[in-house]
Amino acid sequence: MLKYKCLKNKNYIYFDSIKSIKKINDFISVLNKISKENSNNIILDFSNMTEQSYSSVHVAIAGIADYYQENKNINIRFKTKKEDYIAHTKTLKPFDAKKDELILKNNIFDKVISFSTTEEANFISEEIINKLKYSIECEEGVLVGLSWSINEIMDNVFNHSKAKKGFVMAQLHKRSKKVSISIFDTGQGLLNSLNQSGEFIPKDELEAIELATKQGVTGNRDVGQGNGLWGLKQIIEDNKGYLSIQTGHVNIVYNYEKSVENRFVNLPILDKNNLCTRVDFTIRFDNLIDVRKALDHYEPMEKINCDIQDLTNYDGWINFDVKKEATGGVGTRESGKRLRTYLLNMMKIDSNPIIINFKNIDMITSSFADEFIGKCVKEIGFIQFNLRCKILYSNEYVSGVLNKAISMRMNNF
Repeated sequence: MLKYKCLKNKNYIYFDSIKSIKKINDFISVLNKISKENSNNIILDFSNMTEQSYSSVHVAIAGIADYYQENKNINIRFKTKKEDYIAHTKTLKPFDAKKDELILKNNIFDKVISFSTTEEANFISEEIINKLKYSIECEEGVLVGLSWSINEIMDNVFNHSKAKKGFVMAQLHKRSKKVSISIFDTGQGLLNSLNQSGEFIPKDELEAIELATKQGVTGNRDVGQGNGLWGLKQIIEDNKGYLSIQTGHVNIVYNYEKSVENRFVNLPILDKNNLCTRVDFTIRFDNLIDVRKALDHYEPMEKINCDIQDLTNYDGWINFDVKKEATGGVGTRESGKRLRTYLLNMMKIDSNPIIINFKNIDMITSSFADEFIGKCVKEIGFIQFNLRCKILYSNEYVSGVLNKAISMRMNNF
């Protein structure tokens, strides 16, 4: 249980760890107790907490604290160390998707973000995918499946929860090759949403989760077809990932990597009208996803698909404009790596051949050429590269640098 005591009319809640979601359940229990004591001043003390925590607990703390401040007239203050991970994520004062757009464009990972419109939700989803497509080589279907999943679950906040805002956080775990997304709202919850449908009447939260993860089950057919949580579950299962859904008193965890399903019941709630919904999922970017098969032959058209289609000419060739894509210039290995990663991801998303367009580029460095083209040819093979790609509009100097980079890589230099 969390440490909790009252000093000079101020309630202190001490966190030495929030590694486990159990701490969040304790947190709700303590806040419920405090709210009945007619005390409206609370300090959450994170100053003794040192380790990095999961995104699921960060979004939950942000949303729960926001709820008590907005609905229970409780003044919450926070105590933490500036260099701590929880301070970095701004869990205690989340980033605003609109006001902090420039900060989030720089790096959207490891940040708790509040969103209150579909435009803000779309921006968050696009920035997560943009950062991944330039930094991590993903297996086929991963970026499209991830984009679809984020959009569907964030959309549920507006269509079904009746919450004024939602909270989201993304974490990139490069060593374990995973992307984790957590989305939380303090709305009415799955049980209340489905009970309003007149078609699906679950008896409790457990049955509500089980129903919501079935195809075609929705709380409102006027705004949705009931494929969001079902589709997410299908995608996570195909990827051998991780999915956790909590609403009201119940939490169901599907760990497809270990073929384990766990159920937790009798969890504390805010109140019967605000059962909350928390959806956490982890996708492995080294495991492919057959998105079309997972979604019962539905072909999602995510923005990343549309972006590539916009680059495709009438002959079916995708125009990869190096000058436009190389926002970091054509002189560094970092910029070359960024372009190589996007090029390889592009090949996994669309099967059309690609024109690597060096138009209006006078010169490139050997390190850029090696990182971008040399390593790409080495990774997929010379024949496969020539089948998928064609280098055009490179001047004599650029062509010479590219040829040397390819030759040296192919000869293991």
